[in-house]
Amino acid sequence: MFQAAALAIAVLEEEGTCASLIPHAHMLVRSSQDALRLLFDPQRLIAGLRG
Repeated sequence: MFQAAALAIAVLEEEGTCASLIPHAHMLVRSSQDALRLLFDPQRLIAGLRG
């Protein structure tokens, strides 16, 4: 599913994330709140994708 997504954001959270998802993610964030902040602020999302 990550491979088919236009934007794939992996969320780490406290319990971690599936290691096999990380190579397919466009971005890796620490929490679901961070992921939502990216979606609500396009400038932050663009800046993160530039890296």
